[in-house]
Amino acid sequence: MRKIFTLFLFVAMCVFTLAPSPTQGQNPIGSRPDGKLVRKGSRAIPGSYIVVFNEWAAGPTGPASQAAEQAQVMSSIYGGRVNRTFQHAINGYAAEMSEAEALALSQDPRVAYVEE
Repeated sequence: MRKIFTLFLFVAMCVFTLAPSPTQGQNPIGSRPDGKLVRKGSRAIPGSYIVVFNEWAAGPTGPASQAAEQAQVMSSIYGGRVNRTFQHAINGYAAEMSEAEALALSQDPRVAYVEE
């Protein structure tokens, strides 16, 4: 049992050490009071964003996901045009919108983060 705990601790330390910080390789364009960011990647496409939902907002990933429905709700509230929805690896969607719309959308508690 001690070996398993030690292995788990080692893996966790490696993940945290190797994981990029929010600003590593990215240029934040806005931040939220709770620390979530709207980020620009080094290969960002201006006006094109990926929105990722918190799990409680769109349900579990897979066939029961509510990502498509949530994407339509979000685009009707905050603007933008939904290009594609994601429901298997993550719950979210890709959309074209302005930077101001992306920043406003990132304030919604249902959203985990928005990335350009």
